[in-house]
Amino acid sequence: MRTRSITYFIKPRKWEIDYIKEKIENAYDTLEQIAAVVNEFAEVWTLRITMPPVPPYFDMEELASVKIREGFMYAPIHLDAKDERIKTMPEILLNYNVYGSIRIKDYDDVERAVDVLLRLSERDYQAATRLAFVLGKRLATPYFPLAATGTREGFAISLLYVREAIKDLGSAIRLPYRIREMGREVEKVGRKLGVGFLGFDLSLSPWMEESVGELVEKVAGVKIPDPGTLHAISRINQYIRDLLLVSGVKVTGFNELMMPVGEDVVLKERVREGVLNLRDLSRLASVCVAGVDMVAVNYNWAKEWLSSFVVDLLDVHKVKRRVMGIRVLPVKKRKGEVGFDRFGNIPIANY
Repeated sequence: MRTRSITYFIKPRKWEIDYIKEKIENAYDTLEQIAAVVNEFAEVWTLRITMPPVPPYFDMEELASVKIREGFMYAPIHLDAKDERIKTMPEILLNYNVYGSIRIKDYDDVERAVDVLLRLSERDYQAATRLAFVLGKRLATPYFPLAATGTREGFAISLLYVREAIKDLGSAIRLPYRIREMGREVEKVGRKLGVGFLGFDLSLSPWMEESVGELVEKVAGVKIPDPGTLHAISRINQYIRDLLLVSGVKVTGFNELMMPVGEDVVLKERVREGVLNLRDLSRLASVCVAGVDMVAVNYNWAKEWLSSFVVDLLDVHKVKRRVMGIRVLPVKKRKGEVGFDRFGNIPIANY
């Protein structure tokens, strides 16, 4: 098991740039002290800082341009789709190595959000990995780019535990006690530092060879997305719910299976084989996957059909009554694969 991320949620008492810079400096020290404790249980992979949605009177570029210490990730730009300032998001995300999200509340928001993504990916398709859509209310999830909430300052933790889940699935007897012990120590260090622990997001997410695709196929006994895949996802989500119950730790965020195609070798292979496409991914999301994530698509298709695809997922969100995320990567190539700096080659999905 590894600690995928420790994310610090800043909630400014005042929106002044010098004050915010001071808050960020304090967040560095806090995260490093928390990481020293967490490392005793599970090696920490990334440390992250996020801001709440930016108020209308504050200069977003000034916020994005804050120099961030090496080794930290930063998500300062979170807006609602109805906010006119989303038109400036492509320029900000292109000029600064930051993350951001657009909240889609209703059907009228969809085209505005998709237009931002298309303008961004037209200039740099890699930058699209740093922008996501959120359907529904914002959650205090440590997962980027969606990590944003203005309700409370504190920190949250996500874990990478696919290998442990493969061994543990069906019993949920080993892993919960490790997580419970970590949670106790994390709460202690939070109290000592005077910062709130918002909770674990125990979503099962992959990283390349640590594949949730492999886990789903082991449970289903078939290749994704053959019949039985939906049932396997439901069983895995029940395992996550059992893990929450048995461990008794504080939780936040999604706490569901995540299937980001570009971060999972098995999911990439199924797209490469042509058996897993966008229609399949939207169907799987209906069963309780946190959304459709890290999927490369042809730019021309996206220009014509992406708004309709997002509208379909908005209806899935409304039926599920669960928050969902979308991260689609339009690329100017019709088929084959495209290279991404952090993610290697990602195959372009059929529709």
